[in-house]
Amino acid sequence: MVELCSAGKRLEKWLTKEGRTKAWLARELKVAPAVLWRWMAGKQVPRVDFATRIQSITASGVPTGAWQIPARKAA
Repeated sequence: MVELCSAGKRLEKWLTKEGRTKAWLARELKVAPAVLWRWMAGKQVPRVDFATRIQSITASGVPTGAWQIPARKAA
């Protein structure tokens, strides 16, 4: 089983509570299921427009700020 990031755990919990699937959410967001998996696993961070859409769909159950944006390395 894959370890989910903090926002991913919140999203998984919301999906379970609402009786929804990851496939359903991927369709709602118009992204490939693999993209949603990478976000939930913390492999990638959704763009702010997708994070905002997730916040809207989950009625703030997964707020935009829950997605940790990695710090950029100085050049």
